[in-house]
Amino acid sequence: MKYKIPLIAILVLAIVLFFVNQQESVYIRQIYDSAFDFKKGYLRDTTRNFINDIETTKNDSILVFNFTVDLCIEEMSSAVKNRRTAPQAIVRYFEGRADPSMWAAVLVDSKTQKLLGRYGSVIGDDWDGDMAQVYGGFCTSRTITDPSTSLTLVYGITTEHLEKTVQGIFTSRIHKYRFTDGAYIFMFKVNDYAGGENFAYRFAHPNQQLENHSVSTKGGVAGEHWYADMLAAIRETGEYFGEYDFADPDSGKSIPRLSYSCVYDSYDWIITMTTDRDLLTEYVNSTSAVNNVMLVRTLLPAGIVVIAVLILLLFLQMIRDRRKLQHEADVLIDRINWDELTHANTRQFGADELDHIFKNFKHGFASPALMLLDVDNFKGINDTYGHDAGDLVLKKIIETVYANCRASDKIIRWGGDEFVGIFDGMKLEYCTLFADKLLKAVSSIPFVLHGKQVSVTVSLGFAFFRNEDASYKDALNRADQALYQSKARGKNQGRVL
Repeated sequence: MKYKIPLIAILVLAIVLFFVNQQESVYIRQIYDSAFDFKKGYLRDTTRNFINDIETTKNDSILVFNFTVDLCIEEMSSAVKNRRTAPQAIVRYFEGRADPSMWAAVLVDSKTQKLLGRYGSVIGDDWDGDMAQVYGGFCTSRTITDPSTSLTLVYGITTEHLEKTVQGIFTSRIHKYRFTDGAYIFMFKVNDYAGGENFAYRFAHPNQQLENHSVSTKGGVAGEHWYADMLAAIRETGEYFGEYDFADPDSGKSIPRLSYSCVYDSYDWIITMTTDRDLLTEYVNSTSAVNNVMLVRTLLPAGIVVIAVLILLLFLQMIRDRRKLQHEADVLIDRINWDELTHANTRQFGADELDHIFKNFKHGFASPALMLLDVDNFKGINDTYGHDAGDLVLKKIIETVYANCRASDKIIRWGGDEFVGIFDGMKLEYCTLFADKLLKAVSSIPFVLHGKQVSVTVSLGFAFFRNEDASYKDALNRADQALYQSKARGKNQGRVL
């Protein structure tokens, strides 16, 4: 009997250690999976926000170009009054501008559609008189027709110049951006979605030595396999998660990295954000090491004293580990669902919620009111007072929005200074009243930035689901159109479509 007790103790201790080891393995796997999912969400949301910023910058540039084009109307109207000198006058005018490469003009006989003169490259020498081809080459243009001379002039700023302008802005930003965990963004333009040699070229990268390089999906290099896999996924879904080994040009080492890629259709750009995968493994290993130390300090002395206490401590340890895991999971969920700055819901949460609500609508439920909110002149606030002031403005505005909403309403940070509201049960006729109430509340916020009283306003767009909608995105697009109308009509307004 006296020999059985030590044997039983050893057996129980071995069983305890076995179950502790199993628990630790599950714990490490769950921590790794949770951290990996959080990292994927971080890459996806940051990249999509970056694309939203590209779209906003493009639209802002078009507004500026519209104003610039309007400044030329008087000179262009005068030029087309003289049929004989019009072609030379137009060329001289645009060659004398500060940036002649941004402009293009096409002069035609409005009766015969014969090309009489041109400036820039929106059409070629083989132009067949199709005016749609002419207008397609401009991002913004004006048309002047003079009946007395039978001349029609189309002039403006080219789509090619707009793309170069936006490309230059975001290439500069990529050079300056700094992220944690060794993350960075790079961009390339696709020439051929079928892949192959030189299917795209990389034009923006934090390491400028890697810019203006063609990339290929053929060959034996590991990175080329990543391009092939990425391009296949982009063709199918428009986005791609993947891993690849990056050859560091400075150290010569091969570094494993996680990546997320998404296409910006307007320019056939692919934006990729990537981060160091080894840092994720190091985080999981460090968490595991701390947990192992705690297990040893807690269980080993108890096992030496009495087996019963050892079993009890094992039970308590398992409960504690479960609670710790649950707490860490809750923290990760909070990071995924809530925007840290404004305390609005994140875009990932919002997309899931909108998809769920839209499915309910398709099954007979009433449509909620959807609202798009955009801060007027927010870029100017950031440029004038700094990003800390911009952050303060966003926080105060969303606090005010929440103060004027019900507890059941949801506010989502969709990207940058754009927010989506979901108002269940709000009728169409109440949208205007609610918009007026919200606009008045926001415009009354007493902002003091750098010692200066500043008035901040927002513009709103409302929409509802329709039976013909294929997804919630159709309703959001209408809300975006309504928001655009509010902006175009002077801002600090709300519109319903």
